[in-house]
Amino acid sequence: MNQTQTTQKLTQNNFALKKLKGIKPKGVKTKSNSKLEVLLNVEKQVVKRTEFYIDDLGLSTKIMTDLPVAKLFVDEAVHKYLINFDYSTNDLISYLQAKSVEEHPKVGIAQGLFTGSLLSLLNQKNREKGKRTIVYFDGNGCKFDNLFLMAKHSDILILNNLKGDNICKGIASNSGRANILVGSNIVGKNCFMSVGSSKGYCNLLIGQNVTNSDNFNFLRSFANEEGELDIVIADNFPDYVVITGALLDAPRANFLYTSKMVLKGTDDYPKSKYASLVSVIESKSTSSPRSKSTFNSKYYPEKIEQYKNKFRVQEMLDLVDKINTESDEKKIKLILELEKIYKDVKTY
Repeated sequence: MNQTQTTQKLTQNNFALKKLKGIKPKGVKTKSNSKLEVLLNVEKQVVKRTEFYIDDLGLSTKIMTDLPVAKLFVDEAVHKYLINFDYSTNDLISYLQAKSVEEHPKVGIAQGLFTGSLLSLLNQKNREKGKRTIVYFDGNGCKFDNLFLMAKHSDILILNNLKGDNICKGIASNSGRANILVGSNIVGKNCFMSVGSSKGYCNLLIGQNVTNSDNFNFLRSFANEEGELDIVIADNFPDYVVITGALLDAPRANFLYTSKMVLKGTDDYPKSKYASLVSVIESKSTSSPRSKSTFNSKYYPEKIEQYKNKFRVQEMLDLVDKINTESDEKKIKLILELEKIYKDVKTY
């Protein structure tokens, strides 16, 4: 897309937003409609107006020019329709469970942006009330491309047993903030890519059992453009995670652990050469500046275990397993235990 086309789209977007301000949210009547009906109604209107801004081929083209324009439109629309509408975490989960998969790629992206805006606005509302926003969603193997795409703010979000591309892509980017983000048993490409990018921040990111994902992109792309993640754990990926020199030199996470990686690997890289890796930014003493150190289990197995114990990596991974298998009544307690462990080991 050239500069003239970009300017035209931005102009069209501003015009559409002005038109939107004069549109009354039809069907959004909490007295006669259930909260789920309201959310589905608003989504239908927002998605319809967002389609204009998304290329027919979907997220794979013009992402840096088209997607932020569409996100701006969605955020403005969701805020207008729902800022005075009281919805909860349970209402958000009910919406996700009820929503059918849309096959057309434009609708999928718009719907994903809508879910991201819903999550971010819910966090904003709860934060103003002094409340937490803890979202646990088990997809039961259903497909949901672009789920929570580019959600700017998130407290605790845990996803399990989902299929779909671009799940949680770009969360906490563009000066956004996320506390804890966990994805386990996920099948899809580019999941959790670009988390905390563009001056964004995320405290704890855990990816566990992520299949068919571009694992290189997962670890290469988070916290780009002056973003930062505190602790990142990538465990039990069916495919190896490729670690390159460029990644090792980029201080994008204060502590990074991945259970399976190769250095400058290829598809036929011998499995015997797989290794665990730790990358950590820390001060050697109270008076020395922070510096980055990287170790792999092939040459420094003792260091790997030392840092895994120091940052309680296995404890957190075991808790994620328990969260996914325990009853709903026990999940919140376990999730808060996970947060407590993070607070005990955080690097700042």
